[in-house]
Amino acid sequence: MKYLMIFLLALFGNASVYAGDLINVQYLHNLISREHQVDVKYNTHLDSPSAAVNMKYLLTAVDIANKKLNGIATTDYANSEFATLDAVDTIAAIDAVNRLIKKTVVDEEEGGDDGTVTHVPEFWITPAGTSTSFSFNISAAGDYVIDWGDGSDLQVINKTDTNDTAYSHTYSDAASNYKIGVSGDATAYSTNDETAAVSFAGTLRESFFGGATLTPKISSFEGCLGCVFSTLSDGTQPRFYQTFAHNPDIKSIPDGVFSGIYGNSTTKMFRRTFQYCYGLTELPSGLFAGLRGQPADTMFSSTFNRCTGLKRLPEGLFDAFYGYPVYEMFNNTFSNCTSLEEIPAGLFKNINGAPAGKMFNYTFEKCTKLTSIPDDLFGDISGDLASASFSYMFTGCTGLTGDSAKINGQYLYEIWPDATSAQVQNMYQNCSNLDDYSTMPEVWR
Repeated sequence: MKYLMIFLLALFGNASVYAGDLINVQYLHNLISREHQVDVKYNTHLDSPSAAVNMKYLLTAVDIANKKLNGIATTDYANSEFATLDAVDTIAAIDAVNRLIKKTVVDEEEGGDDGTVTHVPEFWITPAGTSTSFSFNISAAGDYVIDWGDGSDLQVINKTDTNDTAYSHTYSDAASNYKIGVSGDATAYSTNDETAAVSFAGTLRESFFGGATLTPKISSFEGCLGCVFSTLSDGTQPRFYQTFAHNPDIKSIPDGVFSGIYGNSTTKMFRRTFQYCYGLTELPSGLFAGLRGQPADTMFSSTFNRCTGLKRLPEGLFDAFYGYPVYEMFNNTFSNCTSLEEIPAGLFKNINGAPAGKMFNYTFEKCTKLTSIPDDLFGDISGDLASASFSYMFTGCTGLTGDSAKINGQYLYEIWPDATSAQVQNMYQNCSNLDDYSTMPEVWR
C-alpha cells in the first residue's frame, strides 16, 4: 500500500525557514497548470488575479486540482487547521503544488474492483542493454516503493540510514523490456558531498591512451524525481552527483524532473549529473527553476560535460540564481559539448561581485561549433581576480567570431589589464577568428 507521507505541518508550520516572494492568484494557477496540466478556475469572488494568496486559498486550489486529476475528491486540505489566512510565498506554493497534488485513482479496468490503485509511481526509468538484471542505488533515508514493472510484488523499502545501498531485480528476459517505477519520500540525505541521493549512473572506463568506454544503465526516464528526493522541511537538499551520468542513450530530460527541489542550494548539488549523456540535444528551460538565491560551491561543475549532442541551451537556465561568484561554480559545465551552437544572452547575468577561484574554468572548452559570445553573458563581476577565475573558459572554441567577452561594454582584459596566467590562462586559446584576438594580451590567448 502506498502511504501518504505528506505532512502539512512540515510545509506550513515553519514559515520562517524560507523567505520567498509572496504570490498572487495568477502565479498559483499558472504553477498548477504548468506542473500538472490542470486548469483550476479563478475564484469568481476575487476582484483581480493579482490578489494575494493565503493558505486557505492555496489548499482549496490543491483540493480542486486533485479532484480534476482523479475524477473524485481525494483530499480535503481546505478544511484542515492549516487553512489559515496567512500569506503564501513562492517556496510554500511550489512545495504544496509538487507534493500535495497527485493522481491516485485510475479507470476501473486499470485498477482494482473499486477503481483505485495502491501504488502510483512518481518517477519511471527504462533500463538499457540486454542484461536480465538491473540495480540502482539509494543513499537517502526514507520510505520508498519500487515497481519493477514485470508484475512481481512491489518492493517496499523502509530505509533508516543514508548509506549507499543497491537495490536489484532479476527478470525472465531483458530488463530493457520493462519500465521501473519509483515513489516515496526521503527523510534524510548523506552529508558526503559526492554521494548522490539516488543514482542511475552507467559505467565509465577511461583509456590510458585517451577516450572512454561507456556501459549505459538506463535509456530514458520520466516523471518527477524531485518529488521523491525532495527538499526537506528544514531546507536540507539532496545531491544528484552523477545521478544520470554515463548514459548516452538518454535523449531528453523531462520538464519538472527536479520539481520538489526549492530554496537554497548545496555544494556539488548537480556535479556531473548528466556527464557523458551524448544523446541529449536540448534542455528544459525550468530544469533548476525551484532553486533560489546564492549558488553553492562546485554546484554546476561538469554538469553537462561531454554532452556532445547538446545543440542549444534554453534562455533563463540559471535565472533563479542571484548571488556572488563561488568556487568552481561553472567549472567545466559545458566543456566538450562539441555540438553546442549558441550561448543564450544573459546566461550568467545574475552573478555579481568579486571573482572566485575556478568560477568559469573550462566552462565552454572545445565547444567547437560556437560562433559568438553574447555581449551580456556575465553579470557585474568586478574586483580582484582569483586563481583560474577565467582560465581555459573558451579554449579550443575554434568557431568563435566577433568580439571576445565583455562586461558592461568593456573587454575582460580591459577590466583586468594586469591579469596573470594563474588567473586567466589561455581563456581564448585557438580562438583566432575573434576580431580582437591579435590585440588582446597574450596571457588571455
